[in-house]
Amino acid sequence: MKKKNTLVKFALCLVLVCVLIVGCTSAKETQEVVTESDQGEEVVEEEVVEEAVSEEEPLVIAIALNDLDESQVNYLRVYQETCDEYGYELIYTNAGGSIEKQISDVESLMVQEPDVIGIQALDSVALADIADEVYSIGIPVASVYYGIDSENVVSIGGGDVYERGYIQGRLIKQFLTENPEETLYAGFMWGSLAMDVTQILYDGMIGAINEDPDVASRFIILDEQDTNWSAEEALNVTEDWLQTFPEMNCIVAQADQMCAGGVAALEAAGEDLSQWYVFGQDLKAESVELVQNGSMFGSVFMDYPSVSRFVIETLAKVAAGEVTKGESTALEGAYVEVTAENLEQYIDYIIIP
Repeated sequence: MKKKNTLVKFALCLVLVCVLIVGCTSAKETQEVVTESDQGEEVVEEEVVEEAVSEEEPLVIAIALNDLDESQVNYLRVYQETCDEYGYELIYTNAGGSIEKQISDVESLMVQEPDVIGIQALDSVALADIADEVYSIGIPVASVYYGIDSENVVSIGGGDVYERGYIQGRLIKQFLTENPEETLYAGFMWGSLAMDVTQILYDGMIGAINEDPDVASRFIILDEQDTNWSAEEALNVTEDWLQTFPEMNCIVAQADQMCAGGVAALEAAGEDLSQWYVFGQDLKAESVELVQNGSMFGSVFMDYPSVSRFVIETLAKVAAGEVTKGESTALEGAYVEVTAENLEQYIDYIIIP
């Protein structure tokens, strides 16, 4: 009888050990266990045991950021909030504006084997090979906001990029329509010629302006420079323009930090800002005051909470195979124009809490 009792105890111990090894969540269950009393009689007792229950692994989303400037901090905050809401795990890296580091970042993410990798590419061509490598090992990959020259990626746009450029052109058209005596002699600042998205932004802007022949005839680009999304480079370019183009009275930039650099150069040179007209993109905290005081006519604001949520939801669909390579997706109505007249309603979305 002692042998039988020992076997029962051994079996119970084995169940508990299996639960510990599996490391799963558990549920309590009451079951009947037959033991033997000291008098040799069988006794039926109820005993609580732990029953192993499988636990589903969370979806792991990885994003290779190109930088962590003010906008990206805002995006990242909503990325994390959305992942927490859905129970996803978020992994991210910050390239700090370096193409080489971003390639290395993607390599490190590959080693961690997430369910999907999103890349906010610094260079559409330079990131193509590593995107293909990600795809080749069975991890779905997506370009986020900025295109990648690969047929193996899903393209996720925060919104329609052409529309974003179009809204900037609409701001310029609005100014020229309201001021029929003015002609804008502009210096145009590209964000980065290495990114396909910047050409689309430019095409959208020109498309809006060209809708009105009179407006188009009074918008003259004197020079174009790649300022690499940098306020410092924009400042240096503006200083050169002031020496080269005395008739210039307008700066158009593909991001507001470049507008801020341009305005800083104008102020340092003692220029009368009331005689200059500045049009931006991607409204930022540093450009809020410039719009308020009239140093900038206006900018374009992206509804980053909605866009960031859309990115995470789309990456989850990519991981599930619901959106596959070669497909493109974007959030409709993601952009609005912002001037001093409607700025206040967007400030809470721009200033980081």
